[in-house]
Amino acid sequence: MGCCCAVLVACGAPADAVAPKATSSARQVTLPKPDLPWDEDFAANVTLERATAGDRSVLVPKGIRLPEAAAVTAATEATVVFADDDPTALLASVEESCLDEGYVEYAKYDAVTVWVGHGMAVRLEAREGAQVLAWGPEPMKDAFAAAP
Repeated sequence: MGCCCAVLVACGAPADAVAPKATSSARQVTLPKPDLPWDEDFAANVTLERATAGDRSVLVPKGIRLPEAAAVTAATEATVVFADDDPTALLASVEESCLDEGYVEYAKYDAVTVWVGHGMAVRLEAREGAQVLAWGPEPMKDAFAAAP
């Protein structure tokens, strides 16, 4: 038993913990599955800014604004996940800020909008209860725009 496991057992970690069950009422958002690998040159040259939503500070592409009340649930260096019951405010804020910052709408269908600009592709899937804002190098725009 490794040192970490011994500490967990010694501290009383539950041995019979039950994993949560998925429910049929869970809302799902489809993430793009690009064929291209992450581009380190892109990562070195992309301009990200801090945005605040609720009590969370997250990185977003240059100029993109989030509503103050947006319910951020997770964030990485290339995505922000939200859980707003009504995505209207998030969609309006991202769309308006993209256009103000010079991004161009590349594709729009169902609940998905993709913009390109500043060397990036930016994708927002905004459904009731679950939203994902994702970005990557502009050559990923077709993968971001592809319907599932």
